[in-house]
Amino acid sequence: MKKLKYLLMACCAACVWLAACSDDDYEPLPDWWWEQTGEPAVYPEPEPVDNKVVAHRGCYAETGFPQNSVAGLKKAVEMKLFASECDIHLTKDGKVVVYHDDYYLGNTCFKDATYAELCAKGTLANGEKLPLLEEFIDVVLEGGCTQLWIDVKTLGDEAGGNAEASRTGIAAAQIVHEKRAKNFVGFIVGRLAIRDKVIPAVRSAWPVSYGAAAYEPGDFIARDIPWANMKLADFGLDTKRAKSFPENKVRLSLWQIDTDEQMQWYQGIRSDVYGITNYPLRMMDKLGLR
Repeated sequence: MKKLKYLLMACCAACVWLAACSDDDYEPLPDWWWEQTGEPAVYPEPEPVDNKVVAHRGCYAETGFPQNSVAGLKKAVEMKLFASECDIHLTKDGKVVVYHDDYYLGNTCFKDATYAELCAKGTLANGEKLPLLEEFIDVVLEGGCTQLWIDVKTLGDEAGGNAEASRTGIAAAQIVHEKRAKNFVGFIVGRLAIRDKVIPAVRSAWPVSYGAAAYEPGDFIARDIPWANMKLADFGLDTKRAKSFPENKVRLSLWQIDTDEQMQWYQGIRSDVYGITNYPLRMMDKLGLR
């Protein structure tokens, strides 16, 4: 009976594959196909780096590249930073794009326009077209060391609110699975209601963060959240508290570590805490790593 079940599943998979393929189109087989045939899927592992520095929206402030641009991401990869953070939205036709604001070029909501319509409105400041998440994932996979931290944006009501943000996170998770990039990504989510919707799509394949300034390690553990992501201005320069998170096996990342004072403080905890900054070149210099 078990062999018959596998045979039927294999036949179904073959039919799906044949239906989906043409000379210029290929739809990858689902994960269960590889599991049943005994051919393990290949999930690349990032090479280790000597830092826990994360570029906020890529390397932009010190380079002149636009925020969330492919050029800024490539610079982070060139520097061999631990990760580069980016922000995502979902277009009307289901494309996951990389952009920070709720509206593209000031006045167009992503959920109300197709990818082609958005691109027709204009480019980033350096001439790049609006980047797709899959392009960002390709860059980090090719780089082989720097991870991509994907911020599932908390949206205002006019931009679709929690429901639209949840759809965005689920669509992004599907792309990560298709790209077999689970070891190269992390998700940043700012609301539990969104996180609860996105977690099933992640399938526990990569970490998903949440941030609440008042939460202590025990609060994250009680809610089965392995990663705390907090704004440094809300967290404070509290060394003892910062070290209590990794001591309790909760990953801690702090964002907007931007001033000389903040970077000097971070230097004392850099082996335990991930530092997200708008000035990664300066931070790497401060840490003696560049």
